[in-house]
Amino acid sequence: MKDLWDTRITAACEQHNITAFSMREGLERANIMLDRKSLSDLAAWEPKTFECLAAVASQKLYLDGFIDGTDKKAPTGKPLDLNNVILDDWLKEKK
Repeated sequence: MKDLWDTRITAACEQHNITAFSMREGLERANIMLDRKSLSDLAAWEPKTFECLAAVASQKLYLDGFIDGTDKKAPTGKPLDLNNVILDDWLKEKK
């Protein structure tokens, strides 16, 4: 089952221009603790929710300077302020 979950997560991440590793890292840094099964279910049955989670993960990685799988600066330690995440602009960019 883990292979199926990973395949679903990877495919959904590719649609949103983020790697599965970066997605999990970004969510972890944003204190959003979802396991493989939950992410897989969201990818399959709630694609808009998964897209928003990808946006949050990308924004957190950007704020922390995490680029291409490596830390470019020390983590800020600041909590992610979701008011600064402009999902509408990000979603428009995707279209």
